[in-house]
Amino acid sequence: MAHRRPIGSLTNRGDGAAVIAAGSEMIKMLTPDRRTVEAYTAWRRRRSDILARFFVNPNDPILDRAVIEAITEETPIDRRTVDQLVVTELRLPHRRWLGPALLKHFQIATYNDINPRDRRAYQLQLGGLTTIAKGRWPARQGEHILRGVRWYYRNEIKQPADDLPSLEAEYAAAAQRGSEAHSTIDAGITLAKNLLDLILVDDEKFEGWLK
Repeated sequence: MAHRRPIGSLTNRGDGAAVIAAGSEMIKMLTPDRRTVEAYTAWRRRRSDILARFFVNPNDPILDRAVIEAITEETPIDRRTVDQLVVTELRLPHRRWLGPALLKHFQIATYNDINPRDRRAYQLQLGGLTTIAKGRWPARQGEHILRGVRWYYRNEIKQPADDLPSLEAEYAAAAQRGSEAHSTIDAGITLAKNLLDLILVDDEKFEGWLK
């Protein structure tokens, strides 16, 4: 069953919440992707000296401040690396907002490594949400949105991709709705793309914004 929504711009915070749910799930799917892991490894390698010194002396307050600064700093090469990841490796030039989002994810993942007692959860932050009216938030925590994003990733981004017949067979077996598998997956992928299309990138600030 297709889920209707405005396409082309946001009309309320309910739509905004749906977009954030879709974007957050895409980051979650991309995190273990080999291409993302390689970019993250390269990002950490550029901070290897300060991280190594910190792990040897974790109680040194000067090192603690220095490592936080190193983690949160966004250098030109950092931005180029994640942009290349999105555009060239993931082949998603129309979703360049993933660059700054993944960079924030790298920062939080590393922070959690050095602060295991103060772990922080990654949250996709997008500008523009407070400027639109309140609306209905996605039903059932946006379960249908998350499912559509997962299908989109697996069918069009993941390497090697999972073909549609495989996804349909998997869905049919789990939901016991074989006759609806194709239309449900098609609608889910379409919805995911429509929602993700409503995220833009501010190149100057290097952050994602709602369209």
